[in-house]
Amino acid sequence: FRYLASSIPIICFAGVAFGVGLGFASLILSLSRNPSILNSLVRWSFIGFSLVEVSGFIGLVYSFLILFAF
Repeated sequence: FRYLASSIPIICFAGVAFGVGLGFASLILSLSRNPSILNSLVRWSFIGFSLVEVSGFIGLVYSFLILFAF
């Protein structure tokens, strides 16, 4: 179980890094096409980034549960 518990956060945070990178790339691309909607795009992108980060922390909590509960 220890190997499983140590591999879950690595996979989750790799997905988080990929998701945040895609989010920033989409934000930059959208702002370069239409800079007049800066406030709306930044607000929604921060909401999306926080949801992506939370998914990584959920994976970390699951790995701690597997590591210490069994």
